[in-house]
Amino acid sequence: MKKSAWIGLAIIITLLGLQLTFQPVQSARGTPDSPDFGYGMVVDPDGPDALNATQYAAQISVDWLAVSLDWGRHWPDPALQPDLSSIDQVMALAGQYQLPVLVKLTDAPDWARSAGGPSPEQTAWFVVNLARRYPGILQAVELYPGANTAEGWGAAPNARAYLNLFNTTRTAIQQAQLSHPPLLVAAGLTPLPLANPSPADQDDLSFLQALYQLGAAHTMDVISLALPDLTGDPLIEPGPGEHRVLRHYEEIRQLMLANHHYQGILWLTGFHWPSGKISSKDHAVSTDPSEQNLWLIQAFRQLRSQLYIGVAFFDSLNPPGDARITHAGAVYLFSQGKPQHPFLSSLMEIIAQNNREQNLPLSFAYPQNKHILKDRLNPP
Repeated sequence: MKKSAWIGLAIIITLLGLQLTFQPVQSARGTPDSPDFGYGMVVDPDGPDALNATQYAAQISVDWLAVSLDWGRHWPDPALQPDLSSIDQVMALAGQYQLPVLVKLTDAPDWARSAGGPSPEQTAWFVVNLARRYPGILQAVELYPGANTAEGWGAAPNARAYLNLFNTTRTAIQQAQLSHPPLLVAAGLTPLPLANPSPADQDDLSFLQALYQLGAAHTMDVISLALPDLTGDPLIEPGPGEHRVLRHYEEIRQLMLANHHYQGILWLTGFHWPSGKISSKDHAVSTDPSEQNLWLIQAFRQLRSQLYIGVAFFDSLNPPGDARITHAGAVYLFSQGKPQHPFLSSLMEIIAQNNREQNLPLSFAYPQNKHILKDRLNPP
C-alpha cells in the first residue's frame, strides 16, 4: 500500500472504530450453538425502500437480516472517511427492532487488495472495526460470497488465499477482545453452469474440497451457500447435467461429512425462485406471484427440515441499489407503492408456527428428525 494511503488510514482509523449509539440485540437462531432454524431476509442498504423493508422484516418477525456491504463502493479512497451512512441507518433500525445482522462483505477496494485477491490484513482490520462500530447488532460476517468465482473473489479463485484471509480475520477478532465478536461465515459457494462455465471460475465443490485439504474443518464453523439463480421445483435432485437447483445443499453437506466436518453447519445466504433465465420450463414460477409463493413455501419447509442448515436468507427483500441489476430483472418482495407479494403473508404465518413449535419438546416438534439432531450433536 502507498504511504499516503497508510497516512489516510491512520487519520480515520479512530473514526471507523467509534461505536455509534446502537442497541445490542439478542443472539439469534441458526448459529452453531443453536438447534433452531432461522429465517432471514437480505436487504440492500443502497437500494430503494431499505428502511421500510427493514421495518417490514421486523414486523413479520424474521430471525436475521442480511445487509450487503460493497466495501469498494462505500470506501474507494483510503485517504477519506468511508461513507457508511446508509449502512448506519439500517443497522440502527435493526438494533431498534432487535434484529441480528449478517453483513455480506463484497468487493474489496483497490487499496485493500493485491493481484491474488483481497488483503487478509486489511479485511481483518475492517471487519474488527465494523464489529466495534455495530456492537451486538453485527452478529455475523460473510467474507466475500462467491469466493469460488472471479467476480466474488475479485481475482482468480484460490482456496489457499481464501483460507489465509479467513484465518487472519478470525485471529484478529479473537485478539481484539470484542464485547460482541461476530461469527465468520465462509465462502458463499456458488454452483456454476455445467455447460460453458467461465474459465476464470472454479467449481464450488472442488473449491470446498481444496479448503478441507488445507485444514478448513478446524476453523470454519459455518459454510455458506449462495444461489444467485435456480431452476426447477424445490424437490428436484441435482443431477449430472445441472447443479443449480435448491437441493444442491445436499451435495455440499455430503462433502462436509466426507471430510469429517460433522459439527460444521450450512447457511444458505441468498436464494430466490427460478428467474427463468436457466430454463424456459421455469416460465410460470418466474412470472406468477402465486406460483412464486408456493415455490418459496415448499423451499423454506424443505430447508427447515435439514437440521444441518442453520439459516436460510431470501434474496432480496427490497430492490437493489445497482441500476444494472434492476435493469437485468431483479427479484425482490417489497417495494412501496406496489402490491404486497403474497409470500410476505405466508412467511409471517410460517415464522409464527415456527415460534410456537420452539416451545414444544424436540421429539414432538421434529419426531422424524430426532435421530438426525442426535447424530449432529454426537458425531461418531
